[in-house]
Amino acid sequence: MTFATLLTFSRIALVPVLFILFTLRTALPLMPWIILGVFIIAALTDYFDGVVARTYRQSSKLGRLFDPIADKMLVIALLFMLAGYGHLDIIGLGAALIIILREILVSGMRQFVAQGGGEIEVSALAKWKTATQMVAIGMAIVAPVFTSLLPMGALASITFAVAAILTVITGWQYTRHTLALLNKDAL
Repeated sequence: MTFATLLTFSRIALVPVLFILFTLRTALPLMPWIILGVFIIAALTDYFDGVVARTYRQSSKLGRLFDPIADKMLVIALLFMLAGYGHLDIIGLGAALIIILREILVSGMRQFVAQGGGEIEVSALAKWKTATQMVAIGMAIVAPVFTSLLPMGALASITFAVAAILTVITGWQYTRHTLALLNKDAL
């Protein structure tokens, strides 16, 4: 168990904390900001677990296994919470559906490729996709606070649309890569 892996597991542990905070979202006027703060901490662990693993050579099989799982748990759980509590408009809901379906698709392909001894590397564009999703989720968390001051809901919708586009592109890239491996009989 490395520090990098502990950061990954802390991201998983923050998912139920975020759920509890969401259920209490109207208990305090500052609750959206508290939720956002916890979400930012969780999202930052995704960045820092990789930095720590590379810098201190703490890469491990356990970390490589759980890092993408932790990412998916955080994003999908927050999308469900945002949808369930009415924080997503039709664009956000459509983007959430695209994001979730792509995550299922890519997870299945990763598992299939791994069974053949291969690996699907995370692309640079996929990292941008994740960052865009995180920004859109953060905006949607606090959008109700800005009902009259700033069109945060509209900005979140635009950001979700960009995230959905990146999600489709990266999903297609991973699908092409997997199909190329199948055509080469590499699996």
